[in-house]
Amino acid sequence: MPESCVDRNMCGTYYPLWLDGPHPQLEDGVVTRQVCVSSRGGCCTYKSLPIRVKACPGNYYVYEFVKPIFCGAYCVDASSQSIAPPIEESTVESITSPIEESTVESITSPITTAAPEIFYPFGSSGDTRNAAADDGSSSKIKLLSPFLFFGHTYQQIYVNNNGHLTFNQSSSQFVPYSFPANGSQDIIAGLWTDLDNHARGVVSYHQYTNGSVLARATQDINNHFPNLTFNASWVFVATWDEVPYFSMYRAETSFQVVLISGSNFSFILMNYGDIDVTGLKVEAGYDTVNSTHYFVIPGSVNGSSIPNLKNSSNVNVAGRWAFRVDGGHNISKVDENPCSELSCSENERCGMKNGVYGCLCKKDHHTPQPHSDSFDFSETCESSSGSMSVSRCQLFEAGFPADVLHLNDPNCKGTVRNGRVEFHFDNDEHICGTNLVANSTHFIYDNFILGTLRSEGPIISREKILKLPFSCVYPQTQTLSMNVEINPLESIVHKTLPIGEGRYRVRMIPYQDYEFTRPFTGAVDAELNQEMHVEVRVEGVDSHQFALVLDTCWATPVNDPDYSLRWDLIVNECPNPNDGTVELLQNGVSTSSHFSFGMFIFAANSTKLYLHCAVHLCLLSSNRCSLDCDSGHQRREGRSLDFHDSASISMGPLMLSEGDTE
Repeated sequence: MPESCVDRNMCGTYYPLWLDGPHPQLEDGVVTRQVCVSSRGGCCTYKSLPIRVKACPGNYYVYEFVKPIFCGAYCVDASSQSIAPPIEESTVESITSPIEESTVESITSPITTAAPEIFYPFGSSGDTRNAAADDGSSSKIKLLSPFLFFGHTYQQIYVNNNGHLTFNQSSSQFVPYSFPANGSQDIIAGLWTDLDNHARGVVSYHQYTNGSVLARATQDINNHFPNLTFNASWVFVATWDEVPYFSMYRAETSFQVVLISGSNFSFILMNYGDIDVTGLKVEAGYDTVNSTHYFVIPGSVNGSSIPNLKNSSNVNVAGRWAFRVDGGHNISKVDENPCSELSCSENERCGMKNGVYGCLCKKDHHTPQPHSDSFDFSETCESSSGSMSVSRCQLFEAGFPADVLHLNDPNCKGTVRNGRVEFHFDNDEHICGTNLVANSTHFIYDNFILGTLRSEGPIISREKILKLPFSCVYPQTQTLSMNVEINPLESIVHKTLPIGEGRYRVRMIPYQDYEFTRPFTGAVDAELNQEMHVEVRVEGVDSHQFALVLDTCWATPVNDPDYSLRWDLIVNECPNPNDGTVELLQNGVSTSSHFSFGMFIFAANSTKLYLHCAVHLCLLSSNRCSLDCDSGHQRREGRSLDFHDSASISMGPLMLSEGDTE
């Protein structure tokens, strides 16, 4: 196999596969190599499944091929071929059969499933097939009968491989634009997306002016539009039969666009069969010049929901959508007002966004500033429960209909009321994935409003995600048995991580015991030389990736870290050598650090101490977070990749017991 880029369309395939890396030597044994796919995106933009390769005596290689995820073929470097010794029959079968399967798949297009009953006839010798080409199109098709499309009478049409029909010229555009486009052309989109029939799948068309197809069209139109008396005189059937998406050759689409006319009437039927999900942009419906008339089939613009097209309809026939397009009045379910069931509030208006009807915000009502990600959000917390509501129109305009939103528990959906999407949780039977955390002073209930519009393919995945965090904070019950001053138990600093999203908190907590199990519960009173135990910990970061490092810790007699009078406890990540009472128990090994020191005072008239620490986060993968303070090397030369972020934190007061001030 070649070890360098192979041009597209070589090796008898549209997508040649070549080895990304050198072949092994005899002593290497069996190795695994990545396989690159040459495509219009580049030499190795996409990769197939890896294969195993072994070098054998006699200057040849054995490959363990697997079926590619692309409809391509493995290449051979003819310049380096050598005659291999005979290979046992069983070995030949195990190596070559995947290639044969891939090759067969790439040059044939068997019909493996029956067409849906709603499909008009196709696949006969009378069909005209489009060329098998990515982004291809038919030549100009002269219509056997004029077709009236919203005031324009056409004598010609083009069937484009990417799932749409145009009248004035062919189109190779594989990324659809959204309707209404207010553009300069009339277009009919059965399923406009990036399709590729170069290797498999068939795009074909057929015109009828007599026979059973006309009788069937007459019956269908009179059933779908019962207030008309119609006789079909011409039918044009365009069919996309098991046509794959570009670069996704196991994901297929089958659908039809049927044009029907008679007298002064014109109609379109769109018939849908099996359609796989895709991460590509899609559009189904029609649009006219300046968008004076347009329609988007609901759900057709979301690649993850288009398989449901075969179950959807506007004429009560699963998989079929019917439209009258001569400009006359539709007398079918198409005419039903799509806004009638939305119940938009007085501050909303019905409209279309991304091809879907919903409630939009009226001008100047709860409208975020341009480029703002804020929402009109309200929250109520009471009795260990929480209620949240968000503006429905803002969510819809951001691309999130109410029905895709839920709390941490996907079963906890929102309820629409007065133009707002409301959510509720409690701590009894409706927890909804709420996370309860507690510190020394409060209980905190955390949850999220989540919404995901997913579209995936085998190569890439794109997600549009909404995540609105909220929390309810409840103070713990406190029992006061003494009339003493209650000082803050914990000192907290909030920091935003420099890369990505998220916040972390650094806390400093004094403990009464060496095991760090009993924090001080009231005023932090201590006697001279009493051993004080202090924990500094970080929350909100991945404990498998980060460690907290104490750089410097010091004490001041007043609550000012920059006060001129100070005493150092930790210097350069190690205990102050001038204070023998300081012991650094843990530093740079986890998300918490511990140290202890003997209680002291600055002057006879000062009975309070305030502690301050400068800390930083360190990547554990650097293996440079923990410093050996006993080795004598107590100073780092400098931080590089291990230094992630830094903060300063203060705590106090630590009060000297009254009995020790005399």
